[in-house]
Amino acid sequence: MKKFGAKGMDTGASSDLEEATHQAYLAIANLGMDEELGFVHTDTLTHNVNPQFFREVVERQVRVWIDKATTRAGELVETNWQQIETLADILIRQEIVDGAELERIMNEKRRGRSKKVG
Repeated sequence: MKKFGAKGMDTGASSDLEEATHQAYLAIANLGMDEELGFVHTDTLTHNVNPQFFREVVERQVRVWIDKATTRAGELVETNWQQIETLADILIRQEIVDGAELERIMNEKRRGRSKKVG
């Protein structure tokens, strides 16, 4: 999205968004991982309590989780943009990057930072 804007969205990105939303829902509603809702399995509770209440809380918290993740992803992209561009160029040319090469690419920024300090 940073490079191509809305025209950069494709079915792969749409599928990723769908999966992220689903995983946030599962973490909140089934695994009790949301601080506000607590350690509950809301799908079970809805059989004995007002299901509309839990649906609204879960939907609100899913939105909170997605908003936080979106903000964090944006920060990571901004912070690591040069490495992302380098990695993308390599992947376009050779379709694969081994672990050692990926580590080298990601460490370039850290080495550059330490050179500025020293």
